[in-house]
Amino acid sequence: AGELEGEALVYNGETFTSGEQQDYERGRIVYVSKNLEVCNSWVLVPGTAILHNGILAVAYCLTLIYLFMGIGIVSDVFMSAIERITSQTTLVTLRDDHGQVIKQKKVPVWNPTVANLTLMALGSSAPEILLSVIET
Repeated sequence: AGELEGEALVYNGETFTSGEQQDYERGRIVYVSKNLEVCNSWVLVPGTAILHNGILAVAYCLTLIYLFMGIGIVSDVFMSAIERITSQTTLVTLRDDHGQVIKQKKVPVWNPTVANLTLMALGSSAPEILLSVIET
């Protein structure tokens, strides 16, 4: 165990100059550091530093799998929406020189080449777009 000497904590011969304590119903977590200040962040979950590395590795892997599944679902929805938009057709009436209707024909509204190039551009720049959305 560590001993508290004035404002510093000595543990295994090492002196920690700053510390912070958070009390909970079932115990407390004491953060100590050799730096002047203890890092506080909403990203860091309290108490994760005391967990075994194997548990943390499994938790991080499960989190990554969950996030990649979410990205896959969003990508599928996006692609189906793009396919629906680009598959639209319009009815074109063909007439002869006297204005008589010869036939009616369904033609695509979107050029498939342009639609594919647009999808390729969006797909390649999606990470930058997502980062700029998250940062703002």
